[in-house]
Amino acid sequence: MAMIELGFGRQSFHPLKRKSLLLLKLIAVVFAVLLFCEFLIYYLAIFQCNWPEVNATACDGEQATREPALKAMFLADTHLLGEFLGHWLDKLRREWQMQRAFQTALWLLQPEVVFILGDVFDEGKWSTPEFVMVNSVALNGDGCGICSEAEAELIEVSHRLNCSREARGSRRCGPGPLLPMSAPILLQHYPLYRKSDANCSGEDAAPPEERDIPFKENYDVLSREASQK
Repeated sequence: MAMIELGFGRQSFHPLKRKSLLLLKLIAVVFAVLLFCEFLIYYLAIFQCNWPEVNATACDGEQATREPALKAMFLADTHLLGEFLGHWLDKLRREWQMQRAFQTALWLLQPEVVFILGDVFDEGKWSTPEFVMVNSVALNGDGCGICSEAEAELIEVSHRLNCSREARGSRRCGPGPLLPMSAPILLQHYPLYRKSDANCSGEDAAPPEERDIPFKENYDVLSREASQK
């Protein structure tokens, strides 16, 4: 009789052991999937990106020297949700993905500078007086206080860049320090005025059937007046 009870005990032990092993395997699979989809996938994707080869040389008399290239990363259109639109779980998911992608790119590519070009937030129309951002659309000659101050600073930068092309001590520029003579690089999220994309080409150009569609000022592009300042 004791042997019969022992046999039943062994029979009940094996199904319980199989269920425990199955549960452990299921937990391991779920953990592996989460680890890959929420962490490792960013390294596998961004690892395929490389900095382009730049052949920048400067001629100093008869000797050509190689100038160092600046590694710059551009970030735009993050459209972070605020407290008005979207569910909190959606916000958490999006911000986690963007945070992992950004941190992974910084770690793998190691850029020297990062430019954020615009559309950082997706709820700008609900901004409070304590949080105001000036963008290129606002700098359109409407005379607001913040816009006038920003325009004055841009005019001063333009003046200093123009003076870098003239001889030191000229009457128009004065005795102040001069910037190195170099063509400025304008970085914008909102494009300057142009009639259409007819003259644009390359990988990022619009499809051929859309390149001749006229742009609307202050909607598709900046106004002609603001672009020519």
